Amino acid sequence: MYVKKIAKKDWIRWVCVKTRSEGCEGTVTTDSDVTEIRSCHMHDLSADDVIVSVAKPCGNMKELAKTSKSSSMTAIPKNAID
Repeated sequence: MYVKKIAKKDWIRWVCVKTRSEGCEGTVTTDSDVTEIRSCHMHDLSADDVIVSVAKPCGNMKELAKTSKSSSMTAIPKNAID
């Protein structure tokens, strides 16, 4: 899994979440719209399915919170965490 390291006007550099903790050198450079991969260096480690399975619903909930007009969430729709 990658996290944003640096964003410039026309490109974004992403690095593996395990860069510091385990020394993985996985990186990806995309255009600023994240529609085109410009360069890629593969992960040195195997995929961590647990991190990915937690990150997806968290991302969905963050997007839901951004678009919600309510000042507080009283319930999280089931489809936000699937």
